Amino acid sequence: MRQAAVIATLALAIAACSSDDAATTTTQPPPTTTAAPTSTTATVPATTTTTTVAPTSTTAPTTTTTTVPSPTTFDAEWTFTAEIADEEQPALPAAGDGGRWDGTFRFSPEVVIVDGVHHMFYTGWGPVRVAIGLATSEDGRVFEPVGEEPILEIREPVAGRTALATAPVVRIADDGTWVMYFGHLISKRFPGRALLRATAPAPEGPWEIDPEPVFTTGSGDWDAQFLPQSIAPHDGGFVLVYDGPESEVNRVGALRSDDGVTFTPVADDPVMEESPVPAWDAAGPASPVLFTGPDGELEMFYVGLEGQDRTLPNELRLGYARSTDGGATWERFAGNPVVTIPTQGATAGSLGYPWLGGARVGEAYRIYYALSAGANGIGFVDVVIDR
Repeated sequence: MRQAAVIATLALAIAACSSDDAATTTTQPPPTTTAAPTSTTATVPATTTTTTVAPTSTTAPTTTTTTVPSPTTFDAEWTFTAEIADEEQPALPAAGDGGRWDGTFRFSPEVVIVDGVHHMFYTGWGPVRVAIGLATSEDGRVFEPVGEEPILEIREPVAGRTALATAPVVRIADDGTWVMYFGHLISKRFPGRALLRATAPAPEGPWEIDPEPVFTTGSGDWDAQFLPQSIAPHDGGFVLVYDGPESEVNRVGALRSDDGVTFTPVADDPVMEESPVPAWDAAGPASPVLFTGPDGELEMFYVGLEGQDRTLPNELRLGYARSTDGGATWERFAGNPVVTIPTQGATAGSLGYPWLGGARVGEAYRIYYALSAGANGIGFVDVVIDR
């Protein structure tokens, strides 16, 4: 049976915390690497369907008791062209101040654009605090934090430990109310099982947290450790995707809501799973970011993990998938990965958890990602699809 720990893969120094109570933790070690980025502004060659890496096996088991079917793929005459921003000038730089509340890591970006202003909600991690902050930008390329304090923070007891807010996803209701869904960490160590909700009249707050979670996973389920990742409108409602991390693999789940308050799973099982054969995403898809496609379908960019400990190679590989049934089933592009970012480190596992976020900027899908799990701030890549 797989262990429930997600310590190594999150690469957020969770394993190295010296206490179960974040309030007593005074220092945090660096992530697995803080090496200087290996890439500056570049254009990634277009990936076409002439190279197919989709697995075809349907029999290789991922454990001694279960068999994971091969992912469904689709073939199309599409090209994906990516322009990588200079990682030495991140969109949201590292805090560079160990005394700030977010002085150690900035990660899990979520960007909402209103009247040309880009609002980035992110998780900040400091010496003794984990909370959600806000940064803004006029062009989406250079962000400045808003204020000296987080916009949302919780320190509530859960099973005798402290729950800390993390991983925000945000939308704006029809009446102009800002709505944030977020997860929580238990004493900086493990993801919790609940999706929480908060509302505010403006992005900077004040944020009022609902007294009860809007969704809770089962303690023995595949998604017992729950990390919300992205939300998108669909068919009059909303679909929210999330990570269900385990010690060896990562899987993606999806929730549906018609009113933004009540959420139900779109499927009993994960909607995207690991590949059963050696592949770039053999340890599972991770950190999905959703968009609503040109024909109303759901589109997703995601990171492929590989290796028994869900490591990344010395490059960040992004795949593309689409769903025409509201997120219940997904077809992966046969030419995946569609974007490869040579970045941050020279050894496998050095990148840390990527924590994708995204926004549409003109014709481009702008994908934000954490640099060295957020120790070096947040970078981005623009992806254009020629269909």
